[in-house]
Amino acid sequence: MRTLTLVALGYSVLLRSFELALSKHNERRLLEEGARVVPNDGMGLIALVHALWFVALIVEERRVGPSFSDAGLQIAFGALFVLAEATRFWCMLTLGRRWNARVIVLDGAPRIRKGPYRFLPHPNYVSAVVMLVALPLALGLVYTPALILVPKLWAVRHRIRIEDAALDQAAPG
Repeated sequence: MRTLTLVALGYSVLLRSFELALSKHNERRLLEEGARVVPNDGMGLIALVHALWFVALIVEERRVGPSFSDAGLQIAFGALFVLAEATRFWCMLTLGRRWNARVIVLDGAPRIRKGPYRFLPHPNYVSAVVMLVALPLALGLVYTPALILVPKLWAVRHRIRIEDAALDQAAPG
C-alpha cells in the first residue's frame, strides 16, 4: 500500500475517532440539559456506509491501485477534500456543544442559522459526501467513490429527513 494512502487512512481513522469521542462528550452534556436522542436516527446506516468506504478504499488500493496519475487532477481533488474538511470543522465549531454524530434535540432551542448554516441547511452532510468522493480521487482511486456515492447520498437523504422532522418538532413555537 502506498505511503500516501496509509497517511490518508490514518488521518481519516484518527479524525473519526476524535469526532466520535467529541460526539459522546457533547451527548452527555446535552442529555444533562434535557435534550433527547432521536431513536432510529439513521446513524447505523451512516456508519455502515462509512465503514464500507474504508473497506472499499483499502481493497481498491491493494487490488487495483490508482486508475489515473494526473498530478494536477489529484491536487485538485486533494484541495476539494481539504475544503470539505475545513467546512466540516466550521460546522462543528458553529454548532459547538450541539454538534453530534447522533440526532439529539434540545426542545425549545432554535435552529442554528449562522456560520455555514447561513448558506445551506445541512452543510456538514454536503461536506461529508464531498470528502468521501474527493479523498479517493485525490489518490487516483475511482472505484471507491463510484461504489460509495449512491449509498452515501441515500443515507444522507434519509438522515436529513429524520433530523429535519426532529428539529421542526423541537423548535420554539
